[in-house]
Amino acid sequence: MALSHLIEEERKKKDIKLYTRQEVKRLAIEKKQIIVIFKDKVLNLTKWLPYHPGGNLPLEHLSGQDATDHILAFHPEDVIRERLPKLICGFLVKDEEFAISKASLAWRKLNLKLEEDGYYKTNYNFYLREFIKFFFLFFSIWYICTRPDQSFFNYMVAALLTATLWHQGAFVAHDAGHSGITHDKQIDTLVGMFLGNIVGGVSIGWWKATHNVHHIVTNHVEHDCDIQHLPFIACSTKFFKNVYSSFHKRVIEFQNSPIAQFFVPIQHYTFYIVLLFGRFNLYAQSFIYLISGLYSKQAMHTWDKYELACLGIFWTWYSLLLSNLPDKTTIVSFILLSHGLAFLLHVQIIISHFGLPCDDQPLVSIESDNPLKDFCVRNLSGTMDVDCPQWMDWVHGGLQFQTTHHLFPRLPRHNLRAVRELAMKFAKENDLTYHHYQFIKANGVVLGKLQEVAQQVKYYTHVAANLENHH
Repeated sequence: MALSHLIEEERKKKDIKLYTRQEVKRLAIEKKQIIVIFKDKVLNLTKWLPYHPGGNLPLEHLSGQDATDHILAFHPEDVIRERLPKLICGFLVKDEEFAISKASLAWRKLNLKLEEDGYYKTNYNFYLREFIKFFFLFFSIWYICTRPDQSFFNYMVAALLTATLWHQGAFVAHDAGHSGITHDKQIDTLVGMFLGNIVGGVSIGWWKATHNVHHIVTNHVEHDCDIQHLPFIACSTKFFKNVYSSFHKRVIEFQNSPIAQFFVPIQHYTFYIVLLFGRFNLYAQSFIYLISGLYSKQAMHTWDKYELACLGIFWTWYSLLLSNLPDKTTIVSFILLSHGLAFLLHVQIIISHFGLPCDDQPLVSIESDNPLKDFCVRNLSGTMDVDCPQWMDWVHGGLQFQTTHHLFPRLPRHNLRAVRELAMKFAKENDLTYHHYQFIKANGVVLGKLQEVAQQVKYYTHVAANLENHH
């Protein structure tokens, strides 16, 4: 049944109201309802909030806004057709139906073209090759570690293969987290649990809870949990103000944190050292998320007990693997090398965003719009690509096309390179900057930003002390 017919049926059932965009904003700001705009329709998502498979926070952050592009970017047509009509509470007044930016309209046209041209279709041979690679790596690791009288060097080769397995597996888990493989949420969640939880020891549920928010509010200091790395790293001086994290539900301390006061002034020197231990933090965050039930409503926690069981499988196989090693020195070396080498993944993730501007403006305001309110504008502003030859694509796992991925998050990874040219053309035609650098240059941009922030600590501390003395 056509979407328009379903909408008309719902319209007859309900007392449909007309809204202005200002009225939608006001309802959101007064916290009366979780309400968004989709094309010419107004959706009340308040009752749907706990059941949204993508979590409650993305909806809360979009409340009061035109969420058309966000809904189209993250949901296939069949999901929109099934869910949307039941959520309609009204329509925009006629004069405001088409009050959208040139860039937003162009993004919608390009997204529709990608759908029509088949770019959203998955090439399953690509993922078959990926899984063959994973099984080869896994059994090679076990083969080396279980054979008697292996040299220390051979065990370290196995540690390198383990890091490679985690590194490459994370890319496919990322694809699955976006329902970008089979495009079936249940099946892709199972794929993500296998690669994330069982193979990698990291909760796919925790990853989705953080990542869905990150895509909606990219580089917003209060809301994007993926850039909230204090006390070790601050990618903006805006974090000096003791920012409240809407994800973690607490203040991210800088002013009263001795650890932050120590690390941030030298963060451009300690950056890579901190990332060497990044994987241990992922383990901790996974268990905190699954055990505490924090950060999101019930729909995001449907799989928790299964995820915990899968994490148990990971720690079982990894412990058994380590038990085959001959002595404590080899075991400790294996752990440190396999985890330390995984830092490359953290580098790839962080350089996509940390070198670019951060936003701290209200997401919704009666007086004025957030300058980054458009989905495409925010994601182009806060995201960077890494230029590399095609034969290096396997190393970066799609993260080198982070900007294109942010513009079209459901796009299968193997189509990102082809679509990138269209995305760059789209940005140019709409006077938007498409940030992209070679890998070394991209690292330099991030380190330069971190150094710039680090150098402001002394000045900020001095000003804060003077203000306190005056009071």
